[in-house]
Amino acid sequence: MLRSFGISYKELETTGIMLVVKTMQVEFHSPAEFDEDLKLITKLTHCYGARIHHEYRICRDIGSHTALPELVVSGRSSIACVDRSGKVKKLPKALQLFRGEKELDT
Repeated sequence: MLRSFGISYKELETTGIMLVVKTMQVEFHSPAEFDEDLKLITKLTHCYGARIHHEYRICRDIGSHTALPELVVSGRSSIACVDRSGKVKKLPKALQLFRGEKELDT
């Protein structure tokens, strides 16, 4: 998701900042098959202090603009900002500004 906002995670790490998964919750709603076209929708729900919270939905694209896509998987994550020693650090200002939803096709 950082790349979609023009930020390179590799460059972020060169400043001594790392983003690590603190918690992850996943719920499976329906099966998917290999090579099936699915849509990943990622929503940045909270960005403050040293934390970033995301919500995720993976949906089956049913090809209709009027019908709701079928939910395959939903999830949430909490990401923490730390330095190289693992000490919690405040998010850099460039990361505190992001809000909203990004749709990524996979």
